Amino acid sequence: MMTPAEITTATRDELTDELAAAGEYTQDCGDALMHDLRERVRELIERYTSASTEPMDDGPTDSDAIVAEILTAKQGAGENAYLWIHDSGDVILWPSESASADDDGANAIARWQVDDQTVDLLIASGQTDETA
Repeated sequence: MMTPAEITTATRDELTDELAAAGEYTQDCGDALMHDLRERVRELIERYTSASTEPMDDGPTDSDAIVAEILTAKQGAGENAYLWIHDSGDVILWPSESASADDDGANAIARWQVDDQTVDLLIASGQTDETA
């Protein structure tokens, strides 16, 4: 990608090559004034650089769906439900804290293996009872 200084000194071929590399070359590029070609390349560079610095929001992620599933399960398990998260991504839901004591998951209502993003979202929800 050209810098502003390179755009100012670029030849017609260099400018049209830049546009072509981005899929922006059109038939009128061959006849366009140099000033217009430079402006098109500047706009192209601006569009690409501004798009790369803005956070992407593609809507709900798989992690969001898993968090919703886990928190819904906890809510459905009753007021004593106990949600435990290990930093390895192991998430266990027990009917109560006492049911979780010295238990390897045999008394669990449900168990999930999740990724780091999901662990972070669960912790951020404030609905977890213990994190190890």
